[in-house]
Amino acid sequence: MKTDFFSLPRMRGRVGERANRSEKHPLSRPSDTLPRKRGREEYFERDVRVIAADLRRRSHRAALVRLLDEYRAGPTGEGKPLDPEVKRRLPGDLSRHPMARVYLAVAGKTIAGAATCFLGYSTFQGRPLINFHDIVVERRFRRRGVATALLRKVEEAASEEGCCRLTLEVRADNKAALGLYRRTGFSSGPSPMLFLTKTVEPCAS
Repeated sequence: MKTDFFSLPRMRGRVGERANRSEKHPLSRPSDTLPRKRGREEYFERDVRVIAADLRRRSHRAALVRLLDEYRAGPTGEGKPLDPEVKRRLPGDLSRHPMARVYLAVAGKTIAGAATCFLGYSTFQGRPLINFHDIVVERRFRRRGVATALLRKVEEAASEEGCCRLTLEVRADNKAALGLYRRTGFSSGPSPMLFLTKTVEPCAS
């Protein structure tokens, strides 16, 4: 059953929602053992479990910051790690954001990937939508179905929340990500659009 858009703060999958108590929560240390590999040293999407992040849990907070820090410092990020102050504030800020949706991909005992999303609204369709702000996979887990599992989980959640579409931005030179998104049904649409940014300085308090 679809949920009314205006009751969204109560929806399943909101950041900070407590997970099923019977579920064993994964560890987030990057030193955890990799899951068993198959065939050509690859394992598949079915080996990955995607859960809604509970940012009250220390392990979930630490994993999200670790993954985003690695992503920003890498070649498809900005080439430098997150600022220490951002690391400190990020989990709390997301947990308090009513439209934030954060999902974690678990491979074996390791939180290997994350999707940070925000609920928006389509004025053309008159229905909510979900935008992927970050899709990040730990380097050693890439090309093993982790990102695909995250995309599919968010699509499932979007359908349950009555959304009309998923949106995302991707660097034009990130060929691997572009290939993945196209394989999973994303396109630039009939009229491709540009993603523009402008820095705004916060008002002095």
